[in-house]
Amino acid sequence: MYAPGRHGDVIVQIVSAARHQSRSASEGGLQIYDALVYSQLAVPAAPPPHDRYPPLLRNLPLRGVERISIQPERYSNWLACFIEGEKGMEMMRFQLLEALSPGLIEMLTKAPVSIRVWWTSASPELDEFPWELTVDAGRRQGEHRVAFMRGLPSETPIPTIPLSGQPRLGVVGAAHLWPEWARVLAGEMGKSITVFDGPLRASLARAIAAGMEFVHVFADGIVSSALEGILYDHADSERPELPARELSQMLTGSRVAVLALSPTDYSNPDVQPMAGRSVLSAYRAFVFVGGSRLPLPTVLAPLGPVPDQMMADFWRTFYSSLTTSWHLTESLRTAHARFPYSAPIALFCRHAGGKLFEPASAPVEPALEPMTIRTELLQSQETTQDLSRLTRKYGQDLPAEVRELFEKETSRQTRLRGALDSWIPSGEDL
Repeated sequence: MYAPGRHGDVIVQIVSAARHQSRSASEGGLQIYDALVYSQLAVPAAPPPHDRYPPLLRNLPLRGVERISIQPERYSNWLACFIEGEKGMEMMRFQLLEALSPGLIEMLTKAPVSIRVWWTSASPELDEFPWELTVDAGRRQGEHRVAFMRGLPSETPIPTIPLSGQPRLGVVGAAHLWPEWARVLAGEMGKSITVFDGPLRASLARAIAAGMEFVHVFADGIVSSALEGILYDHADSERPELPARELSQMLTGSRVAVLALSPTDYSNPDVQPMAGRSVLSAYRAFVFVGGSRLPLPTVLAPLGPVPDQMMADFWRTFYSSLTTSWHLTESLRTAHARFPYSAPIALFCRHAGGKLFEPASAPVEPALEPMTIRTELLQSQETTQDLSRLTRKYGQDLPAEVRELFEKETSRQTRLRGALDSWIPSGEDL
């Protein structure tokens, strides 16, 4: 049975440092966070304190505890300036590096290791910061090579997909709302992409029906009061909002392995208040869509404005590599490595690693498609979770039929996992 915890994985889990909270007021409101570093590798990190944190996470041992120190008001202002475009990436990067302890900086910028960093936070206020800017992805010939991803390694990752021919890229959304860099890039890529022009919901449905493996969506975005990311379509006057839950329902069971998000070029975009400013809300919405616990594909999205030339270079390199190598993390690292430091484009990863496809000489029967098996498994897990809550509440008073259903679904999950595990890549290099 598949279990996360690979040799090249490094999980950095950020939690509030309780032992420093009493000092916050005297330090001008400074917030201290512990960055727990889990890995099979001897990565640079301060030795962990005894018995304070879980010794294992996703089957990886705790190697050390680093630190992130932030003055909330100051950093919220910097983030607002960055999203508004007044402060560039270089200045934002400097501020974020200043917040990191030396061990984290060493690991992300120059340590001679080849790693996948999974960056996850128990403190939602940190999720919107473009931590990707702190990373030097490294060059292929060097020993320092980092693929930086958001979230934890999934316990039920997206499997490899059987594929004959090359993966297909669909570009979705009203074409007249694309930014200029997207028009130029689409012209360069020509027949290697399929354009689904029109309102977002309808064009996305067409891309899914056409069996696209990669989908790039151009949309605005807002965040609900329940902190749900919502894509917003200025080309749809009747139903402009596409919530993450509906997006997940549309994509469930499809062949879409990677979903990329980009903001539209619109004269009256949705904005939100931040640090006394009105800034674009799309970037925050992308964070909540990408980080959602709903069953979505792997999501890539910018966390702030990127110069047009840099954005075009990133996506050109990423898609060129991805459609030929079929390797997610290496394609991401290669795209970031074009620049002195990584672009503020986040990967919310739901794959186990880099490999996305398996060569197939003929189509697989629909019932045996690994994405279909995964969908059935996730639905069964949701059923048993609901039944477990009922069991805890009612105990032995539950009807025998409910207990039988729980046992039936548990047995079904074992069978589905066995079928799915053969489609999960193991032991691959970065």
